[in-house]
Amino acid sequence: MKRLICLSLLAVSCTAQVPSIEPFSPEHSCRSAIHYRSQSDTPPLSVQVIGAFNDWTVGANPLEDQNLDGDYLTHLELPAGKHLYSIWVDGERLLDKTNPQTGFLPDGTEVSLLEVRDCTKPSWEVLEKNWSPEIGLTLKVNFIRGYKGPKLDTGSIHTELKHLSGNTSIEESGPSQLIVHVNTPEFGRGILELS
Repeated sequence: MKRLICLSLLAVSCTAQVPSIEPFSPEHSCRSAIHYRSQSDTPPLSVQVIGAFNDWTVGANPLEDQNLDGDYLTHLELPAGKHLYSIWVDGERLLDKTNPQTGFLPDGTEVSLLEVRDCTKPSWEVLEKNWSPEIGLTLKVNFIRGYKGPKLDTGSIHTELKHLSGNTSIEESGPSQLIVHVNTPEFGRGILELS
């Protein structure tokens, strides 16, 4: 009798509906990473990021070395735009060596410059491109949706080819990827707009 009950439970569990898993769709992050790598044998007592976004307040945004390997990191959620900042290490203001962009404070002090893009706007990333005279241009593009924005709707994609004659066609190659074919007899500079 025990075996019959076990078999019936197994049959019930096998016929249960498995929830469908939604395919991965990349999304822009609204967080900006600030990194500092300690070059000293002795770890610093305090690593902070100070900037216009926290009124240059020491202690407002500490960086942490979670692995105790000399790499300090924090993430900030900042509005889109340009932000001046410095890394503050044990009372000394430093440029961010991982970011080559700099700007100047009104007193002439050079500081690091962080450009934050609007994370709510979607974008396209070209993954592969191939051209041949027989086929034309073929692009594999990845759609990166804006933060909490809609996923790719292939039925609403519009293409426009500028400065070249020809036509375009689109095929889906994954949950957020497209193959775009540009059939043109010309070879030259042109603009392909995806919207």
